[in-house]
Amino acid sequence: MEEPTQEIIAEWKKTYGNVYRITLVDREFYYRGLMRAEYRSIVKMSTPSATMLTPVPDEALRTEEAIVMMATLWPEINDGNIQATLTGVITRLAEEIMNMSGYDVEAEPELL
Repeated sequence: MEEPTQEIIAEWKKTYGNVYRITLVDREFYYRGLMRAEYRSIVKMSTPSATMLTPVPDEALRTEEAIVMMATLWPEINDGNIQATLTGVITRLAEEIMNMSGYDVEAEPELL
């Protein structure tokens, strides 16, 4: 599997803004942050209806997987191959995506 070219990365940057690369278990991943509307759709899709008796951890796993499938630019991660990926890789990648989506921003409030 050939890595993305600089031209492809430039196109991603035009489309999504910042693009990031991380190496997890000797495998490189290119990803982007999520916008609020995207995250809302993931949460809505990942949360079962009130009538379903689904354990909370399953909801968390579905949410992680949806985050990774939506924001990973390369390699493509989809329903067909996500189950064959090490579970820690998916969790860590989801955390990094959320961090780059503003969840890890530290800001000091200014006293006026």
